[in-house]
Amino acid sequence: MLEQIKIGRYCCAPSTQIENFRPLVGDDLIDELLELAKDLRDIRICHINATPFGGGVAELLSREIPILKALKVQADWRIIHGDQEVSYRQL
Repeated sequence: MLEQIKIGRYCCAPSTQIENFRPLVGDDLIDELLELAKDLRDIRICHINATPFGGGVAELLSREIPILKALKVQADWRIIHGDQEVSYRQL
């Protein structure tokens, strides 16, 4: 089983509360996001990455997952581990 990354620091941040964006982007966009998210509520989105920190993907996912959860979309993030015995020189 792939290790799941726990995202705690952004979970309850004001930036993950969808309603807080209404003054910035307007009612139409927020309403559209909420409507589109309804179609995703019956599926699970699993992001798979090689590292939980330090890269661009990790930076994006650490903020995207809480927003998806705020939209009531089942989303998580798991990491893969490479074979420690294989080096780039062997490839």
